[in-house]
Amino acid sequence: MQEIDDEKVTEMVEYLLKRDNYNYDNFLDKRYPFLGWKICDGPAHIYNFEDGSIWLIVREGVGWHRDKPTKTPIQVKYGRNKDGGFLAGGGADIKVTLTPEDFRKLAKPELVPIESESVVRRFGMRLEGNLQANIRAIKKKQQEIKLLSEEE
Repeated sequence: MQEIDDEKVTEMVEYLLKRDNYNYDNFLDKRYPFLGWKICDGPAHIYNFEDGSIWLIVREGVGWHRDKPTKTPIQVKYGRNKDGGFLAGGGADIKVTLTPEDFRKLAKPELVPIESESVVRRFGMRLEGNLQANIRAIKKKQQEIKLLSEEE
């Protein structure tokens, strides 16, 4: 797994907002220090499949297969330290269409084991179940890719 780099997400979002001449300053909550942008429920991680698709997992353990451009929820990151420090606000502030290649460009180069608590936080059976479901889904996709390559 590779972690999505919030600094790269911030650079991308600020570039897009500037390009589209969109002033997001009006909806920022001025009570909290603005730290940048992140994928909702981040940190998010990706797993790269050999067929070019990815598996995206957010901190809550929810995962999705991505093989085409999809709208991705992005939220403001507030707080007192680089990780945010506290939660302010809720869901997506904007949505950005990202391809699997876009996600790869946003990823840090370091690999992280899927079982790491930085991938899925540990707190209760639901999150453990989410983690196990992601592992099974990734293994299933790996097997599908392997079978397709053997048929060719």
